[in-house]
This record gives sequence, C-alpha cells and structure tokens, in this order.
Amino acid sequence: RKFVTLTGTNFRADCTVSFGGTPATGVTFGSETSMTATTPAHVAGAVDVTASCGAEAATLPGGFTYLAAAPSIHVGV
Repeated sequence: RKFVTLTGTNFRADCTVSFGGTPATGVTFGSETSMTATTPAHVAGAVDVTASCGAEAATLPGGFTYLAAAPSIHVGV
C-alpha cells in the first residue's frame, strides 16, 4: 500500500478514489486540483485510477502500476 497524491481538476470534498475498481482508503481532499489517498492492496500490474465526485467520474487508464513485492529473508536467533 502506498500513500499517493492525485492531481487533476475539479476535485471536491465528496470525491472518492479507486484503483483497479477497489476503493482507496484515507482519501483526503486537498484542493480543486489535489487529493491524497492510500492505495488498496492489489496484485502486480497497471490499473485504472478513478475519481468519482457525486454523479461525475474521471478515469486515468493504467494510471497506477503495482510492483511485485521483493523477496525478503528474516533469520531468527
């Protein structure tokens, strides 16, 4: 999950955001041109980003790319 800033036009306080059809969390209206959100979990790959404001919506096709998690090793002592 990543904290992201979205830029665009005509954002409002009632806007929601989704990534690949899954709602983002922590969506915060900053201004008419800026919002922030935390991306939901998703498999690796590009997804559409949609901002829905009341009855209006705008979609950026392939607007966010999820990366595969790098492997990690933990050694217990």
